[in-house]
Order: sequence, then structure tokens, then C-alpha cells
Amino acid sequence: MLVGITDIWLPPPSQSVDVNGYLPSQLYNLNESKYGTKAQLEDLIDVLHTNGICCMADIVINHRSAYRQDAGGHWNVFEGGTKDERLDWGPWAVVDNDAYDSGGKGHHDTGESYGAAPDLDHTNKRVQDELSDWMNWLRADIGFDGWRFDFVKGYAPRFTKLYCERTLPSFSVGELWTSLKYEDGRPSYDQNGHRQVLCDWIDGTNGLSSAFDFTTKGILQAAVCGELWRLKDPQGKPPGLLGWYPEQAVTFIDNHDTGSTQRHWNFPDDKVMWGYVYILTHPGIPCIFYDHFFSWGFQKQIGELLQLRKRSGVNAGSQIRIEAAEADIYVANIDDKLIVKLGPRYDMGSLVPDASNWKIALSGKDFAIWESKKVRKIITKEEHKEEIAVETPKGSLNILQSSHELKLSGKMSCKTVRRILNEVPDLVPEGNKREDCNLEGKSS
Repeated sequence: MLVGITDIWLPPPSQSVDVNGYLPSQLYNLNESKYGTKAQLEDLIDVLHTNGICCMADIVINHRSAYRQDAGGHWNVFEGGTKDERLDWGPWAVVDNDAYDSGGKGHHDTGESYGAAPDLDHTNKRVQDELSDWMNWLRADIGFDGWRFDFVKGYAPRFTKLYCERTLPSFSVGELWTSLKYEDGRPSYDQNGHRQVLCDWIDGTNGLSSAFDFTTKGILQAAVCGELWRLKDPQGKPPGLLGWYPEQAVTFIDNHDTGSTQRHWNFPDDKVMWGYVYILTHPGIPCIFYDHFFSWGFQKQIGELLQLRKRSGVNAGSQIRIEAAEADIYVANIDDKLIVKLGPRYDMGSLVPDASNWKIALSGKDFAIWESKKVRKIITKEEHKEEIAVETPKGSLNILQSSHELKLSGKMSCKTVRRILNEVPDLVPEGNKREDCNLEGKSS
């Protein structure tokens, strides 16, 4: 897309007890979502792919709503949404210490309990295998490219690693939302503990998944309210995940939980553009909120910021030098390509960029961005794709070293079989090539 958007995160597509899709039940049933039918979803993905945009599915697998109750009145009998037994589970698939009182008979939960639905036992091999098959079906048959993992604090990060290894997403990000540290009702200056939790989770996935940078969001939305000194940690780095693990930090201003109609921990309305000036000029992988882009009238401003980021070559791993971080002014140099100023102070003193080397690229209420005048190579569309590829989680080639063998079962469509044989043939044992599929053909 010309504006610079490379991926779009779509909501949970499966039939669900709640209208928004976060209490999924029949995972293979894509025709009972408030967002539309399976055919409409496939058409949407085709259009996005035609425009060079990857599609990320919201994967809700920490918990699952049951189809009916067992003889004891517990909601723990599941139906997958197909005519066969795929994802047709019982209490054995639910953890035995579930806060939902589901009568689960599996192992102990490896994370926090969700409470609103039975928590799945991800240590169970059948749960692992059938969820992996379902995700591969979403990729091969429906067309999804990557994943946004919901509520990942509900299960150990090694399972996110496993699902990434088995499904090879083009990009993956986890929602690990925990509370910041507070003092007297305000976020503490030191949030190292909070961002360390995010780093540990990413490491637990072996770097196969990035994480939403909730640390940066929390600090940034406090900083823009007259406390810009918060934007520099004692080591001179950005104070969020962005400062420690930028290539894996998905920065954002708001999402469907914090913004939109819920307005829970939302960014200050009058400072939203400050937020985008920050995340779209800084390292990390920025994520734009649909409402801000399409409903708030910021499409032009955000589009200009995206074009500036692309033109200057700023990326997830860019280097940053923070020149000033005081109550009313923040100035940072990114890769010696951009200089960014936030805050109401207009007297920048010696921090004013040298006009012989820098020119104003964008400006607005209480912010300005200078661009280096040095001649730089124009980034072509193909080269930019390579750059974005660097920003995605590293280590995906480790899939070929996985000990998990893929069974090309009769439950898989031939499209899925062909994709697996094309992408990871080494994982398919000899003698399991599915003779019924015409591997030379195009579809079935």
C-alpha cells in the first residue's frame, strides 16, 4: 500500500459466544461471526493480498467456550465446527485448576487463568496438534499470513514458540498486558520490571514472536501530559521495551481494548498525534489504530509520517540518541536521518538543527521533525519489503530443526498438504505424502 502499511490485524474469525469473537467455540466455523461470512473473509484477504498487504488473524487459544455441558453440569464438551472430530474435545482438554469451574481434567495451567471461559491445557499433545492444524488451515485455505496471539499471559511462551514453529507465520505478535508500577497514582519512573517481563516472554518464544510494547504506551501517555522527562531512562535509552528489544517491540497508541468504545487506559485525546509522531519516527514496529486512521481524521497526518519513515529508512532497529528529555521538551536524533522535537517549549537553544544539514519535514502543534539533507538512496518497493522482513521475528529457519513431524492426515485439505510439502518438506516423514492429492495440480 502506498501509504506504507504492510500488515493488517483482523479480528477473531470463528463462531464465538461473545459478539466480538474473544470467547470462541467452533473454531472451524467462520460463518457465524458478526464481521461477516467465510466467503467475505476470503474475498477481503484476496483484495489485501492484491495490494501487497499481509493479513494477521487474532488467535484466541488460551481459552475456549464449550458447546454443551457434561453430565455434571460443567461446560467442557467442545465441538469444532466440522462434520468430523477435529477440535471435538472433552474435560481432558481443560486445565484441572481452572478458575472457570469447568471440571477440567488436564494438567495444571501454565499461566494465568482467564476466568470467563475454560482454560485449555496446552501441554496436551492432541490440543497442540489440532490447534496447529487449525492454524495451518487458516493459512493455507483461508489465506492468513500471520498471527496476533491474544492473552498470552494465560499459557507459557514455549507454546507460542511451538505454534509458530508449526505454522510459519510471516509475522507474529503477542498481547502480554500487565500492570505498570505506580507511585501515588502515577506511573513510576523506573519501569524496568515491566519491560523485563516482555523481554522474558519474547525470549521464551525463542524470538519467534514479537510483543506489543505496553511499557512504552503506558509511559508515553503519561509523558505527553507535561512529563516528557519520562522518555529517557537512566542509561539514556527509550524507557519501554523499545529501549531494550526494539526489533521485537510492536509500539502502539491504542487498540480495541484501550480505545474505541471501551476507553480503558486510553491515550489522551488531544495528544494522539504526539503519540504517532513518537512511534512512527522511532525504532520498533509501529502499529496504527484503525479508529485513529479512519474515524478521527488523522489519515493524512499519519500517512505523511509513514511516508517520512519509509523515505528516511528508519526501521525497527534504528539507532536513537536522546538529546533532551525535560518536562516541556523532548528531542531525539534517529539514525542521523531524523530529528524529532515534542513539547510546547519553542526556545530550543543549541538543540535547533543546523539549517545547512537539516530541513523541516513535518510540523504541527507542539511538534516538529527535521530530515537530513544528505542524499540517500531511494528505497524501492522491493527493497522496502526486505527491510520490513528484517523487522519481523528472527529465527524462523529454526523450523527445519524442529523434532515435530507433520502428518498429512485425511482431515487436511489438499491445499494445506501442498503448502506444507512446498514450505517444510523435511518435516514430513517418508511414506506420508498423501497419494490422494494431485501434487501437480492447482487446487482441489
